[in-house]
Amino acid sequence: MTVFSYLRLSHQEQFNNGISLDTQEDRIKKFADLQGMSIDKTYSELVSGNVEFRKRKVFNKIMEQIKSGDTIITSRLDRLSRNTRDLLNLVEHFKKNKINLYFVDIGKVTDEGIGRIFLIMLSAFAENERIQVSERIKQNKKRQTELNRYKGGYVEFSKHRNADGSYSVNEKEQEILNSIIDLRKHKFTYRKISEEIKKKYARKLHYSFIYKLCERNKQMVGA
Repeated sequence: MTVFSYLRLSHQEQFNNGISLDTQEDRIKKFADLQGMSIDKTYSELVSGNVEFRKRKVFNKIMEQIKSGDTIITSRLDRLSRNTRDLLNLVEHFKKNKINLYFVDIGKVTDEGIGRIFLIMLSAFAENERIQVSERIKQNKKRQTELNRYKGGYVEFSKHRNADGSYSVNEKEQEILNSIIDLRKHKFTYRKISEEIKKKYARKLHYSFIYKLCERNKQMVGA
């Protein structure tokens, strides 16, 4: 019998010491000792808990190896998944193939014991939390958009993010953008526009990015 441990963090969680990979691994090892087991293989990955198991590169490495009688241990339910349906389908698959799944916080969930009942309840709570977090993020982004403030991620070309989170015009990029729009109005191809911008401004912009800028400014281009 092979015992696998699975550790997971999302990109947003990677600096949270309370659920760090070291913390998860320590909890799993202590739990395994209490159960009279030793960890044979440990896998960890940086991926959102909302991502389906079949789309996780590291988790699929476990699935390629695991067989009947083997065991997977993870520190908490939400470290394995925040998607209730996907998680329950995985548990049914493990149960059918006689693979054991343990969570440190609720025990074994691939039998008909109390752990399975807790799994169903807690996975529903985990998904509800995921939905609420998603809604809060959407509302915050909407509010930031209305206030013309930074929403995280990519800053739109021709804009500059100020220290207070507000936007102002990036004069140099705005000049480039105006030139792109003017060239497109004169029927220059995206590749040709890219070449012209490089000559005039010494700024290398891929033609696919030129296309996106023109699509974003269709009204000005006249398309």
